[in-house]
Amino acid sequence: MSMVIEDRLKRSELFAPLSTGQWEQLRPGIVMQEVAKNGVLFSQGQPFTRLYFLDEGIFKLCLGIAEGGEKIVRIVKAGETFATALMFLDRKTYPVTAQAIKESTIIGVDAVLFRRILTSSPELCMTLLGYLSQKLSMHL
Repeated sequence: MSMVIEDRLKRSELFAPLSTGQWEQLRPGIVMQEVAKNGVLFSQGQPFTRLYFLDEGIFKLCLGIAEGGEKIVRIVKAGETFATALMFLDRKTYPVTAQAIKESTIIGVDAVLFRRILTSSPELCMTLLGYLSQKLSMHL
């Protein structure tokens, strides 16, 4: 993994508090990927393997509904993470489909590896719990 990718991930509050040693553990599980406009990153019901940071572009997270339609659950903009709650819920499949609205660059992080880092560091867990609590309270 290049330092450029790591620097981009550090822009997210989810990854910013990681120590040098934790970054060393996480590096093998990080991939950068280009997704074409209308490209699907993952589909509803697929096994959950990664959480994501949207480096550039726009994504929609949507649910399939009757008669082939869709319900947009969230629009993800550059600098935001998605599929993170699944890791904390120990969810086995993605509950939505992630589709690029325009050409996008995403950084995927191995969920099992990141969870292992979290479970070995109560301090990191408390820091992230504080961040997530603040984020949640801003949406109420």
